[in-house]
Amino acid sequence: MKSDTTQRVFAFIRDYQTNNRRPPTVREIGAALKLAPSTVARHLHHLETQRKIAREPRKARGIRILRD
Repeated sequence: MKSDTTQRVFAFIRDYQTNNRRPPTVREIGAALKLAPSTVARHLHHLETQRKIAREPRKARGIRILRD
């Protein structure tokens, strides 16, 4: 992965989805990891590039994990 923070974002998404049966929003990720929404968006882009997640445009909870 790109960075430790990208790994933390991915782990948070995975754990949140396991515990809540739905993916987190960008704001929930940011609040939990103390990151600005724009920073979260950048890390989500890195995860998409690595094909670890897929995102549905214009959906607040549109994050899907493709592989661990």
